[in-house]
Amino acid sequence: MLLFSKKKNGQSVDRWHFSYICIMKRGFLFVCLWLYSFNFWGREVIGTYWKPIDNTFDSIADVLELEFISTDSIYYRDSLIQELYTIARAHHKETVYLWRAKFWDARSQLKKNNSDSTIHLIDEAYQQVDSIRYVYDYMRVFHLWTIMHKNQPHVAYKNLKKISEYYARTNNLFMLAHAYIDMGNILSRLKDYPKALEYLQKADSYYKKLNKPVYRAKNQLNISNVLYSMNEEVQAEKILYKLLENPVCVEDTSFYINTLLLLTEHDVPLSKKYVSEAYRLSTEFANKRLLIQSECFMGRFYQNNHRQDSALYYYRKACRRVNIRNIDLIVPVIKNMSECFAAIQQEDSAYVYLNRYEQYKDSLDQVNSLAEIRRMESRAAIEKQELELQQAEERGRFRFVLILVVCAFILCIAALVCYICWNSIRCSWKAPAAPPCRLHPAHRIRCRRRCPQRRGCRRTWGCRQGRWSGSRRNCTCPAGRSGR
Repeated sequence: MLLFSKKKNGQSVDRWHFSYICIMKRGFLFVCLWLYSFNFWGREVIGTYWKPIDNTFDSIADVLELEFISTDSIYYRDSLIQELYTIARAHHKETVYLWRAKFWDARSQLKKNNSDSTIHLIDEAYQQVDSIRYVYDYMRVFHLWTIMHKNQPHVAYKNLKKISEYYARTNNLFMLAHAYIDMGNILSRLKDYPKALEYLQKADSYYKKLNKPVYRAKNQLNISNVLYSMNEEVQAEKILYKLLENPVCVEDTSFYINTLLLLTEHDVPLSKKYVSEAYRLSTEFANKRLLIQSECFMGRFYQNNHRQDSALYYYRKACRRVNIRNIDLIVPVIKNMSECFAAIQQEDSAYVYLNRYEQYKDSLDQVNSLAEIRRMESRAAIEKQELELQQAEERGRFRFVLILVVCAFILCIAALVCYICWNSIRCSWKAPAAPPCRLHPAHRIRCRRRCPQRRGCRRTWGCRQGRWSGSRRNCTCPAGRSGR
């Protein structure tokens, strides 16, 4: 609390000092609010995680969040999802229960490779989710919806870019790593391997920081795939061999099979051991694509070892399981079967399978040509998006620096003006003006000449130390009286 000391002229130094401080504080507050209006100091962070709606429902959702990555218990997951639907039907007036149940059901169907069911469920959840009240729900649903609708990779990449910005803004590193993995996989399919590796390694660093060994181990498989595509076989195989010894990999059947098949694909030593183990596990695991891949690799292994009959046995099994969606698998299998028949001198069968191979290859070449065109277009669109984002960031930084410089200049000018005014007023308080001298002008001059100090009044002629009352004899200055 300031104490005000009154002067004889009714002014107060402390009061003016207090006013000066208030003006400066208001100016600083105004600048802060102005900067905040430009969103330079961040945005409001809301809805970082799932908003609680029901204790039982929320606890089941928490279990599912961990269940999708830690175990392969399909029946246990399905039972939990059915409980979510039961609770959602009991709260049918609140759609938040229903869209969350559909979201978890869609993730479960995706885990079982049921793409059609996944798309149907996530489309319904995307239409129902409230993007205003439940921002985090919307981002999670939108994330999965984007993954399932990636026919246009550049559009999916753009959506994932927005999603990753939201996760970064809310400091949700866990989901940010997920988004980076999806972006890396899209870039990998577009054959932009260096950038894909960059995103995957960022995700790996976040999982390491968060101490998530399960997620980090599964991302290592993505990194090894990209390294193989970049002809970095040594680093890729080093990662895969470590995964085979990792309990996270061994306990997850699907993960373990994929690791074994990736090693087998590149003809590493002990390929027979790896492919046999992968085939054995695939027959016990309910995943059709993994079983087809295992049978193809078994056939190729026996073909390379000149055991054509065994190779044909596994090739035929794979062909019986393949449908139109797996045409990329059937084309090399048919070609290998033609080569096997030719090796055992069954020219008729070799010719039949060679014709089939040419037919499928023509169709596949057309598909691949269109895919290559779309890939090039998507890469060009993504590069354009990245350039636009980079330019926007540079413009934002320039605007930020420019406004800071302008604000600093204005504050300095205002502070200088306030200081000059305050200093001027303070000096006038320290030296109040003396009353005008009433002495006759002639006496005034004589006294000023005889005064040893020879200092006149600021406003009138006279002595500062004394006051003249109208005649020279009335001078109160000792030097003035003595200097007659």
